[in-house]
Amino acid sequence: MKKILSIRGVTRSFPGVKALKGVSFDLHQGELLAVIGENGAGKSTLMKILAGVQSHDEGEILIHDQVVDLSSVHKASEMGISLIHQELNLPSNLTVAASIFLGREPNRHGFYDSAKIRADSLKALEMVGLDCSPDCLVGDLPIGKKQLVEIARALLAQARILIFDEPTSSLSTRETHRLYEVIDQIEAQGVSMIYISHRLSEVQRLADRVVVLRDGEVAGTLEKEGIDHGSMVRLMVGRDISQFYLRQSHEAGESMLELIDFRSHAHPDKGIHLKVRKGELVGIAGLVGAGRTELLESIFGVHPSPGNP
Repeated sequence: MKKILSIRGVTRSFPGVKALKGVSFDLHQGELLAVIGENGAGKSTLMKILAGVQSHDEGEILIHDQVVDLSSVHKASEMGISLIHQELNLPSNLTVAASIFLGREPNRHGFYDSAKIRADSLKALEMVGLDCSPDCLVGDLPIGKKQLVEIARALLAQARILIFDEPTSSLSTRETHRLYEVIDQIEAQGVSMIYISHRLSEVQRLADRVVVLRDGEVAGTLEKEGIDHGSMVRLMVGRDISQFYLRQSHEAGESMLELIDFRSHAHPDKGIHLKVRKGELVGIAGLVGAGRTELLESIFGVHPSPGNP
């Protein structure tokens, strides 16, 4: 496959820490390359460098074998690189069409060309299979559709390299599978992608190749046929960890915490019943906005709890 992006010996230091230590790898045309690693491995720093958000200290970045300057977001965008942030950057008070064209609005005879913006936005939304009006407000959309709007914005800007930073962290299962379908369509169009995720099952599902970072360095690369959970974990931590995590069943002890009709400030009209026993690990799951964090903060006393003693 033809190389579209090459990273050669990229280094980046911050006070007291060297985040990247001579990182090198290639991205090919129409390839989805997953970049994985533990927290602090350097993934986000590297992606910010590619997107022009941060600069690098040493090394070179090449597009089509030509050294390029990615010292700003604008320059990275001119090179066809777009970063789909984990925390979406769409303004909630604008329409979908206005958000897609924000900062590069077309004009006709010096005036804002609303007809072209609406027509081109419809085409962009069709590209990602999003069935919403370009006239609706971004703030009224669920997070999964907001993400598709940001992808449509990048594709309309002729992005050749899309960088996804933990794109499914706030999505429901249905929204996640819809994103997978859109990614498959984008890849079929020849767009190259770099995909960051801690969810190794989705990396295994999507990636053509995996680059593993460990302590700011490339720990190894896995080709398609070699991408499996065990291989990824071994490269991430530097050893086989199965022997260190032997799960042994045991009986839970007496009740240590009990909630009876407990209410958090996020959902004061809904009481929660929960019991945690000695020796138990209780997981609290839910979508963004379900009240998980607020519940724990209320238990800890960070926020007053309506109706609770």
